[in-house]
Amino acid sequence: MITYLTFFLGLVLGPQTIELAVAPEVASVEIRLNGQPVGALSSEPWRLPIDFGTALLPQKLTATAFDAEGRKLEVSQQWVNLPRSPAAVAVVLERGPDGVPTGARLSWESVYGDQPLAVGATFDGKPLEALPDRRLLLPHHDLEQIHLLRVEVSFTETVSALSELAWGGAFEDEVSTELTSVAVRLAPHSELPDVADLQGWLASEGLPLEVVAVEKGHAEAVVVRDEDALDSLARLQRRAADLLRIGVRANENRSHLRAALPLAEDQGLRFIWPFPSWQESRSTRFALFPSTLEFSSREAGVYWLLQGVRLARKPETAQRLSEAVVVAGLSASNRARRRAVVLVLGRRAEDHSALPPIEARRYLSALSVPLLVWSLDRASDHEAAWGEVVDVSTLARLGQAVEDLRNDLERQRIVWVRGTHLPQHIRLTSAARGVELVR
Repeated sequence: MITYLTFFLGLVLGPQTIELAVAPEVASVEIRLNGQPVGALSSEPWRLPIDFGTALLPQKLTATAFDAEGRKLEVSQQWVNLPRSPAAVAVVLERGPDGVPTGARLSWESVYGDQPLAVGATFDGKPLEALPDRRLLLPHHDLEQIHLLRVEVSFTETVSALSELAWGGAFEDEVSTELTSVAVRLAPHSELPDVADLQGWLASEGLPLEVVAVEKGHAEAVVVRDEDALDSLARLQRRAADLLRIGVRANENRSHLRAALPLAEDQGLRFIWPFPSWQESRSTRFALFPSTLEFSSREAGVYWLLQGVRLARKPETAQRLSEAVVVAGLSASNRARRRAVVLVLGRRAEDHSALPPIEARRYLSALSVPLLVWSLDRASDHEAAWGEVVDVSTLARLGQAVEDLRNDLERQRIVWVRGTHLPQHIRLTSAARGVELVR
């Protein structure tokens, strides 16, 4: 009955406008943001301006439909500033006077641009042609039977959006079980109890959460490296052979350096580069920050990765460290793994982000993603912007920082709770023992 035609695929701040498609039986729609009413609609156009505020935080947008007598018909939610698919498609049925669907209107958006490579649709397994005006014409059909409309919009070879609608007959909507992952950190020499004994340990907005699973799984560190850090890393490399007390032959040096300062076997590392490319969609301009594949400890240690992994070509845009840190945190949260974001700074740490560092740190805390800031120069030069900064200007200090990272990832666990919840609202109760939330 309610379909969002506005997709908040990226990070959202400030005034925005949402647009809805509603069924004919809907007389009014109430819009709430994080549970607070922000407006109501009662006629076309079903659009409403909303202010998402100046603080970058996960948020929940709720649209509730009512009929002419004020009865609640449907509640539809959209999560904002949380991990989402890079593409989305909505399908709105168009019905004839007899109530039988005669067509469908499509709306889509992607961070890779507004023009898809292909639009595919099937009705009861038979292909339909998508018209240039983003519509589908449906064949005449019997509402006594169940019918399925499936639409897939492909934007790249690996990125697509899928929507399925079913109606007719005795069809009833299937309700899927939605889960939220919660990252926790164990106290030293402790472990979580069984799932049954974890009930009552977590709550959201004063209500207890049902724990359904606990896992250790894989861990990853997502690194954002200041381009100026490469000069500092080069100076560190020139002293590394003596500090590591390794052999004098060049091939021995390279072998030892490549393996220096490894993460654990179940921990990986990847980079997000702080140089965005820009993509235009129908309603939004997206900044896309490229990422590497994940490196395992079998391939190289942290020391070699920090100074050996480079961009394939010279950056064409200005460096945006704070925004890259936010994207790194969003990406780490999306995988629901044990995680950390590491920002590696050189001497100057030039940053052209529109988002202040303090907002980036606050956002990662809300996502339950730890942010570690390492400085290869004097740490005090960056503390005013970033808060706590770790000095890694010598190989010994870098080694200690890597060990601390490795230990922190080792102590993390992922707890799965039933339902979808804003991460910053989840709290430990007084029943919890030997554990803290990852912030």
